[in-house]
Amino acid sequence: LGTGDTEPFSLYNDPARVRQVLLTHDINGDNRVRQLTWTHGVGLGGVGGDPAGLVHQVGASPRRVAFSPNGKLAAIVEEGSEHIRILQFDLETGTVDGNFVEAATGLYPVDVEFGGDGADLYVVHSNPNPEGGVYRVSIRPGYGLFLGGAALQQIHSQFQAGDLEILPQGRGLALLAADPGGNADGIHLAIPSRDGDVLGGMNIGPEGSASRCVAASPDGQWLVATYFNFFGAGDRAALVSLDDAGVPTVVGDIALGDPEEPVWTADSLMGLVTEVMDNKVTGFSLDGGALLKGTSFKLGLAERVAHTSWGPDRDSFLVTTVSSSSGQSGLAVVIVGAGGAVTNTGTYELGDGNDKIPGDVAIQP
Repeated sequence: LGTGDTEPFSLYNDPARVRQVLLTHDINGDNRVRQLTWTHGVGLGGVGGDPAGLVHQVGASPRRVAFSPNGKLAAIVEEGSEHIRILQFDLETGTVDGNFVEAATGLYPVDVEFGGDGADLYVVHSNPNPEGGVYRVSIRPGYGLFLGGAALQQIHSQFQAGDLEILPQGRGLALLAADPGGNADGIHLAIPSRDGDVLGGMNIGPEGSASRCVAASPDGQWLVATYFNFFGAGDRAALVSLDDAGVPTVVGDIALGDPEEPVWTADSLMGLVTEVMDNKVTGFSLDGGALLKGTSFKLGLAERVAHTSWGPDRDSFLVTTVSSSSGQSGLAVVIVGAGGAVTNTGTYELGDGNDKIPGDVAIQP
């Protein structure tokens, strides 16, 4: 979806459309998911008259969360119980009318993404054995329910698999993981197709590097992958180009302090990266195939990001944060403009007593 797509642009920026936002809390035993709302031109809001939103009790240590393409389903990784939970939404009212749990997988789930057509759910298992990798779960059409254990199919085996990204335009998946041999000589990027054959793979990062997150540009031509290094070689965001066959090539990087999640703007020309331990957000831009660092600003424990809306020369994002002054958790609304210039337009704090560190954030498409 690009800025030239009139219908999606109108859909994302319709001031009459309320979209649901989910925020997980997975630290200090806070096993819940918080539901908020987003309205273009208005911003974040609560649910049912409560500015802090509606709380859904879930299983142990909810972490990653992702919406299906039609916004009707949300999948949540419960790391503590090794479950995948599904919340089903009424698209007209925004209420949750279904709460389902898939049987425990026992394979250390760490990430989850829906396929482009919403018919499949991809789950990453970070098992250090051959059972680790990417699994596909089929979803029963019209019900939003898993078909059962028989539908859990390993499509790509990978040593210590990590962050997963669905590539746009049906180009497959991008998966960050440890080196396939288990050695400390860099992180591994694999590009398995939908059915498991690997379109490309490579090590990125110097010896002693460990992966964080990967993000694909909307045009499908670029990846940005973040990693940190144990041996003092520097923490970085690497720019990876994808050729027509899906073969990746590292073409550059920028130095950052403890980088976490990268995200792209809709035009594939810029984006931002969170730097969680440095309490900072930094923009980036592309210039002739080179990755350039943009501006930065301080934001307490900035970690996870959701793309809310876009417009000419600027996109807006929700970034998880904890206020350094009040200690309250919340979401900052961040704008990325030309050249990777980032601006914090304000933070929606959840109020007194809400001091748990957020785990992840997702917004209905």
